[in-house]
Amino acid sequence: MAKAKVLIGDLNRRIEIYEASTTLSLSGAEIITWTCVHTCMAKVEFPSTGNSETYIADQQTSITRVDYTIRYRAGITAKHKVTYKGVDYDIRNIGEIGRRQYLQLQCESRI
Repeated sequence: MAKAKVLIGDLNRRIEIYEASTTLSLSGAEIITWTCVHTCMAKVEFPSTGNSETYIADQQTSITRVDYTIRYRAGITAKHKVTYKGVDYDIRNIGEIGRRQYLQLQCESRI
């Protein structure tokens, strides 16, 4: 999954990484709030494989896969999400490149 070499000049797109927090409303219902925990530059790759269309809850859904390469940052998990150009992407897999040099985030968006 992870490539051996990353050129720093390839990190030329700004992304945001969000973390969810849950609070309770006055009626006791859970409210999920997303907070930006990190803004960074990334290499963005749209692989030609892995994109698909499917039916979820009787609605046609398009799944788009995107790979983001960022400088290493501890604490990023699959519970976070990535926002790029106003579109939210769920993190599906995280790979480390080098010894804590870079992270490759494999993400998906469902529309």
